[in-house]
Amino acid sequence: DAIKELGDYVKEKEKLSDVEIFVDKAKLGKSTKKVLCILFQHEDDKITYTKVIPEDYKGASLYLYRRGTSRGVNISPSALITEEIGSTFENKIVNWFKNREDSLSIGIERELEKERDNIKEELVKCYKEIQEDERTNVLLTILLEENGEKKYIGELPAFKEILMQDTLKTYYSRKTIGESKGRGVCYLCGKSGEVFGFVLPSFGFSFSTADKRGFLPDFVQEEHWKEVPICKDCAISLEIGKKFLDENLSYPKRGY
Repeated sequence: DAIKELGDYVKEKEKLSDVEIFVDKAKLGKSTKKVLCILFQHEDDKITYTKVIPEDYKGASLYLYRRGTSRGVNISPSALITEEIGSTFENKIVNWFKNREDSLSIGIERELEKERDNIKEELVKCYKEIQEDERTNVLLTILLEENGEKKYIGELPAFKEILMQDTLKTYYSRKTIGESKGRGVCYLCGKSGEVFGFVLPSFGFSFSTADKRGFLPDFVQEEHWKEVPICKDCAISLEIGKKFLDENLSYPKRGY
């Protein structure tokens, strides 16, 4: 209840946008100094790889950084380089664009496959040129050039919509379990409506989990929403409150 109330207060006081609510600013913290941007030219519905551009970090909202699962892709095509850079590129960038159905993502995926070796070579070169004391939590992302203007994914409506929709989906969906949502009374606000079952573990409350059937009284993982049912509005407030605590009362942690 206290974290939810904190989230309500922060959201109202800071007038947070949807993007600011959902990005993982705290996981980047003050340790991320450099960013490697894979630049694509977007012209006449054609996507062409151009080069890798190293730059100074400019803020989480521009890159839409939000961590996903440790073994899967992130919510957006931005990732911290915490392993061999080629592996991060393959696992977090190339794999993100697979199975996407919008024309922009399909075009980028084709160019990633076509220029895979060239991009890897350029990434390794640019990474080695970063000063050693600035290689902690280097961020890898993509950049589009349209009509001579470079745009970050945080400036593109299509990617912002993906961030919001895929984040909301984590409140009730797990790839290994399925969906856990239903009609009920929210545990926090007491209002009746649609409630979700995976809200707490979606942003780091590890005491609530449905990964193992033994944690549930009835052993039915899809009905985890009946244990701690939380509505969309309270879920968002909880996430804001949790992030405020992470950003202001926790040491920075490395992400993926």
